[in-house]
Amino acid sequence: MAAARGMTDTSGGITAAALATEQQLASARADLDGAARRPSRALQTLEAANAHIDGVLQAARDEQRARQLLGARLTQADDDVRQAEHYIASRRGAVGAVARTRVSEARAALAQARSAQGADARAALNEAQRAIRLAAEALTSAQLDVSGYDGYDGLGGRGTVSSGDLGSDLAAVLGGILGSGRGGYGGSGGSWGGGAWGGGSRSGSRSSGSRRSSSGGSRRSSSRSGGGSRRSSGGGRF
Repeated sequence: MAAARGMTDTSGGITAAALATEQQLASARADLDGAARRPSRALQTLEAANAHIDGVLQAARDEQRARQLLGARLTQADDDVRQAEHYIASRRGAVGAVARTRVSEARAALAQARSAQGADARAALNEAQRAIRLAAEALTSAQLDVSGYDGYDGLGGRGTVSSGDLGSDLAAVLGGILGSGRGGYGGSGGSWGGGAWGGGSRSGSRSSGSRRSSSGGSRRSSSRSGGGSRRSSGGGRF
C-alpha cells in the first residue's frame, strides 16, 4: 500500500488496486476479531490482496521502464528501418523478395509502436524491438542477395564480369591457341628444338628446292618450246 501511494498513476489502475486492498484488509481484520474468529479465511484474504497489489505494482513498474526505454528504441528502429530501405532501394535489381518482405514488416511494426506509445508503453516497446529485429533481418538478407549477385552464381559462372576478368579470359584463350600452334609445328618431335626447327626445316628446304627445280625446269622447257615454235613459224613465212 505504501509503494502504491508513492507511484505515478496515469491510468488510475494503481488507485483502484489500493482501494480494493484496503477493503480486503478490513475483511481480514474482522475475521480475526470477536468470538467467531476465522484465521484461515483471514489468511486467504490477505494472500489474495497481497498477490493482487503486487501484480498491479509490477505492471506499473514495467510500464515505467518501458516508457523510459521507448524513446531510444523508437529512434533506433527508425534508423534501422531507414537504413535497410535505402540499401534495398539502391540495389533494387539484386535484392530478392525475402528482404523486401522483411523491411515492409519492419516499417509496419514501427508504425504500430508509434500508435501505441501513448496508451501502452510495453506494447509499443515490443513493437519497436520487433521492428529493429525485422530491419536487421531485411538488411542481412539483402546483403546476401547482393553478394550472390556480384560473385559466383552457384553454377560455375559469375553474375557480372569485370574488365579484369575479361582480360584474364582473353589471355587464357590466346595462350591456348598459341599452345596448340606449337604442338602443330613440332611435327613428330612435338617441340621447337628437334621437330620444328630441326628435321622439319630440312624437309621444308628440300621441298622448296624441289619446287625451285621443277619451276626452273618448266621455265626452261617453255623457253625452248617457245624458241622452236618461233623458228618454225619463221620458216613457214619464208
